[in-house]
Amino acid sequence: MIFSEAEAGPALADPNGDLLDGVPVVSPLAWNLSYRFPVHHISADFQPHAPDPEPTHLVVYRTRQERIAFLKINAVTQRLLVLLREQSHRSGRDLLNSIALELQHPRPAQLIEAGRSLLDDLRERQILLGTRRQ
Repeated sequence: MIFSEAEAGPALADPNGDLLDGVPVVSPLAWNLSYRFPVHHISADFQPHAPDPEPTHLVVYRTRQERIAFLKINAVTQRLLVLLREQSHRSGRDLLNSIALELQHPRPAQLIEAGRSLLDDLRERQILLGTRRQ
């Protein structure tokens, strides 16, 4: 079994920061994972024999209350979480604009508005800690 000694205390981020115009901080207690099988459904009664056509994307995270949680996410959310870790100096708005360009989205402003709600939800779940302190 693997244990993480990482902490997600308030010193790491401003919990009330603007996730669009600030730089969102991903909790060190959140892991963005992708699988070929729906691992979150596997049980004694469900043993898939072939991979799904699309990957299963999950975030596994530990809350401040020491509870382990799982969140099934889509490919766009998965991409956003990858970018948040790889390009940890860019604002949420910049990263969402990058995703809109990658997707060739016809209305980037619409994607950014949906992204605002997504970022807020990720913060509420404690996957995002807030924004980088200045």
